[in-house]
Amino acid sequence: MASRPKRPVTAELLYDIEQITDLQMSPDGRHVVYSVLRVDKKSEKKYSDLWVAATRGGKPRQFTFGDYNDSMPRWSPDGSQIAFLSNRGNEQQAQIYLLPFAGGEAQPLTDLKGSIQGIKWSPDGRRLALLFAKMDAEAAERMADEQKKKLGIVSRHITRIFYKGDGMGYLPKERPHLWVVDAKSGKATQLTEDNGFQEGMPDWSADGEHLLFASNRVDDPDMNQEYSQLYTIPAGGGELTKLNIDHEFGKAAPLYSPDGQWICYLGNRLGGNYWQNMCLYVAPAGGGQAKNLTEAHDMHAVGASIGDHGGAGFSAPVWAADSSAIYFVASRDGAQTLHSITTGGELSTVISKEKSAIGAFSFAADQGKVAYFEANMYDPGQLWSRDMASGHARQLTKLNADFSRYAWGEIEEIWFKG
Repeated sequence: MASRPKRPVTAELLYDIEQITDLQMSPDGRHVVYSVLRVDKKSEKKYSDLWVAATRGGKPRQFTFGDYNDSMPRWSPDGSQIAFLSNRGNEQQAQIYLLPFAGGEAQPLTDLKGSIQGIKWSPDGRRLALLFAKMDAEAAERMADEQKKKLGIVSRHITRIFYKGDGMGYLPKERPHLWVVDAKSGKATQLTEDNGFQEGMPDWSADGEHLLFASNRVDDPDMNQEYSQLYTIPAGGGELTKLNIDHEFGKAAPLYSPDGQWICYLGNRLGGNYWQNMCLYVAPAGGGQAKNLTEAHDMHAVGASIGDHGGAGFSAPVWAADSSAIYFVASRDGAQTLHSITTGGELSTVISKEKSAIGAFSFAADQGKVAYFEANMYDPGQLWSRDMASGHARQLTKLNADFSRYAWGEIEEIWFKG
């Protein structure tokens, strides 16, 4: 029997694509929560829902419903509830919601005006650290006045080099800063506030007393982007402390080791050359001599797949539970691979598939299982889980299953000398 001819690929197909944009494994390793982006063909609006898949297999179940944007799901440390961002209360304003995993309605935790750009539970589950940018005062005034709202932005005083972004328009004058929110009352406390600077997503110390973060605090950060340094601040508020690390150039995504003795971070070996590899460093938690763990390996220590429509592509490095090694995604030879590297610099491959990209990943609390995003040229991406002891991997989703029916172009691999 002759096989059916492949369907031609048309622009209409873009409406049918569903894409995983974030994921996190439950602390007990039994479930993975993930967000799926979809497009409503009639309105051409994008929405996202939360889904849950069991790592033992079976059909995933939809966890949130409605024409909202539910994103950034994060399990509480005890696995009893999921914090996530949603605009269900106001289409123009996302808030943090808490959803009991055992069942029940999602309840709003915050009532903030601005942009929440990251959330992370404290180790004891009592608080969440936020990266949050307030709504500009001019924007808030405009939203409160119907006449000004209709006129939109009439004029704008530009005071920084980077004031617009592709697909974003004018950037807000308010910079992202660190906040802490009580997980029961929703009370929000701002920790940093100088709009000459901004902070990156923080990490909690094991005792929940401090937050570790990167920030560029030179005189003109826009013109000197490669000088981010590492700082700590008390989680209850207080003075910043700069970590004096013997490594001059940019630093990002810092993480405490589980034993509290070390920090790891992503950084540049040199200044100014933006095409250079991003490297993975370790340094004493109190500051001191930094060590470039990936210097001997020709790899970019972050995911860097190029595309105009990406999925769950990035996760910060993750420490091994015994503080002896670090897991991270690296880009090399046209692929993204999950690696581990010891604090002594010994590199191992954890998950690799030819001509595929391993993106965001998340471990169970005991690191016995890992969930991860995998995509290739013919598949926008699926959710997988892997048993770390046996190496057995299981595909948990089958999104865009009918893609095999289309006549995709042939992908050609090209190498050249640089």
